[in-house]
Order: sequence, then C-alpha cells, then structure tokens
Amino acid sequence: MIGRLLGELGLRDLRGRRLGDMERRRVTAALFPEGAEFRRFRNRFAALMTMSVLIAVMGLLGDSTAVVIGAMLVAPLMTPVLGVAGALVMGMPRKVATMGLVTLAGAAGAVGLAALVSFVLPGRPEPIPSEVLARTAPNLLDLGIALAAGAAGAYSHIRRQAGEAITGVAVAVALVPPL
Repeated sequence: MIGRLLGELGLRDLRGRRLGDMERRRVTAALFPEGAEFRRFRNRFAALMTMSVLIAVMGLLGDSTAVVIGAMLVAPLMTPVLGVAGALVMGMPRKVATMGLVTLAGAAGAVGLAALVSFVLPGRPEPIPSEVLARTAPNLLDLGIALAAGAAGAYSHIRRQAGEAITGVAVAVALVPPL
C-alpha cells in the first residue's frame, strides 16, 4: 500500500500534473545505468569512492572538519542509495538487487580501504579525534536528518531545477565518514 502511494506520488509533480514519459525515462536512466553505461558508472563510482575514503580517513585522523566535509562532497554513494529507493518504489526487484550490491560493495570497500589506510598512516590511536567520536553515537535526530535529506535528494534528482540542493544533501547525509 505504501509502495503504491509512493509510486503514485512519484508520477506527479507538485501541481498534481503527471510526469511525462521523457522525464520518467531520464530519471530511470540516471538511477539505473545499464550495459556500457553501467561499466562507466562502476568505474567512476570506484574512483570517487576511493578518493572520498582517502580524504575522509585523513580528515578524521587529522581532526579536520573542513577536510571531512570535502570527503562528503566527493562521495558518490547517494546515486546507488537513490537507485535502491527508486527501484523499491517502482517495484523493480532486479534493480533493487543491483543497486543494493553497488551500495554494499561501496560500503565494504570504504571500510576496508579506511582500515588499510589507518594502519599504514603513522600516528597514535589515542586520543581518538573528536571528528571520529562525533560520528559514533547516532540518535533519532540523525534519523530525521537522514529521512529529510533522502527526500530532498530524491526530489532534486527528479527535478533538475532543484539540482543545486544535491550538494547540501550530500553534506547532510555524510555517508563515507561514518563508514
């Protein structure tokens, strides 16, 4: 029932007009790359995840908020997460699985690379930097932020005119530093 309601909401704009086929195809193509486009997406995703993790680890170890924010802006995890959500709403189980695997691979790769880099970089493990400690105790407020940011991300992905909001969404959600 919720999926049907969300699906119906996704077919209309704010004025209640139905979205055109071109608009729906554009959004679907952006959320679910296939064939050669998926290979380009995968390579771009891996490169940006690697750079984002390196920036995040060094920013966290250096206790630098500005550098951690930079890592958030580079992180590409928003696209596969939106892909999973879009596929769930549209009832596309194969695309849920594909984008879910991309999300899990990105998260696992981020954790693995972060562990490797933190072992290689010189430094003392004590005291734990405040940037790390600030991300270890999520609460209901963080859940509210994640839900609102997800809604803003989905809206800005569907509506090109709101595209400038995606950077703010990336910073608000900040997926890589907590990983």
